[in-house]
Amino acid sequence: MEQLDRVVVAGDYPYTVAVPDNWHELPALGALGTTSWIARWLQPLCLPAAQHNALLDELPAVARFIRGQYSTDQAWFAVINDCGTGGVQALASLVTYASHGLSARNMHNKLDRAAELAKHVDVLSRQSIDQDIGGFPAVVVHDLIVLPGDDDGTDSSISERYVGMMFPQSIP
Repeated sequence: MEQLDRVVVAGDYPYTVAVPDNWHELPALGALGTTSWIARWLQPLCLPAAQHNALLDELPAVARFIRGQYSTDQAWFAVINDCGTGGVQALASLVTYASHGLSARNMHNKLDRAAELAKHVDVLSRQSIDQDIGGFPAVVVHDLIVLPGDDDGTDSSISERYVGMMFPQSIP
């Protein structure tokens, strides 16, 4: 099975990062029509047939939603629950942007204002901090959100969202 050891994160300042073996990179929007990526992800898992089949439906829907909502230069990863439980456990995205003079404190304030103006999700609660992580100024935001249901009758759901941003001083 193909494992991701390292992935190049695109953006203004590309870098290479090591990712855990249970992270799977979502294909680009144009490649979502094939199912070979799903088969590669599910092959090593020992899931009951019902959960395997549910993931065959869930993974393309999650990938289409994520790839259709966010910038195409982001690297997106899904983590699938371990053996026997099935389902997408978490989504993660990595990308670099030039800060254009924005500081961690300014970004903290912008993210808090953005939560108040959110139209696609209801933010039930928000915790945000700015502090140093790994020696760099950083902002971490934790939201408890309600995702709306789909037109096909899927119920709304409650989810957690974390946004973390680091501001290395050497990057403009």
